[in-house]
Amino acid sequence: MSPFLASLFLVLYALMVYGLPAEHGSVRDDQLVEPSWEVAPYPGAAPITLNGTVEQVYAKLLEINPNYDEDFKDSEPELEPTRSLKKRKDTLVCDGEHSADTTRIDQGIKYLRKVKGSPQLSPWACSRVSCSWYSAIIWCNDSPYSKTLPSFNNIADGAQVIRDGCNENGYVKGWLDHSDRWRAIVQNADC
Repeated sequence: MSPFLASLFLVLYALMVYGLPAEHGSVRDDQLVEPSWEVAPYPGAAPITLNGTVEQVYAKLLEINPNYDEDFKDSEPELEPTRSLKKRKDTLVCDGEHSADTTRIDQGIKYLRKVKGSPQLSPWACSRVSCSWYSAIIWCNDSPYSKTLPSFNNIADGAQVIRDGCNENGYVKGWLDHSDRWRAIVQNADC
């Protein structure tokens, strides 16, 4: 085999192993990108970009605007969890390496529903959007294009489906593949 072909093969193999999100199940830390959130700190304000998990972003929003919860309490109706997911052909798999604490996942879902804005993720990337007490919610874009979801409720809904469908004695692990090429994952993580 020529040196060029051997090099090309190694580069393509490295991209497959490290450059793309895990095909199924758990996602390793080295496969994650830090999430960026476009959020308005005040009603009617221009969105700003904040980085980190939903817990970190929410803390920063409260730092910027201590009245954030009060200011946005009536801005979006509370969606019935999973309502928008029932009609689609999504695939739920209750599997993975390590389980997360269901109570901590419930808290992460609640945080995701509090933050107003539209999550964005680059192509073929995964991002840990919530992490508390070794329990993580991860969002993956399984598409060759950047993806923007209508709201963080979409990720919360995915995590809720996993939580409800894969909960076993207070612990949960699994993923939900969405037909429009993104995934929600619930798993144990180092946080």
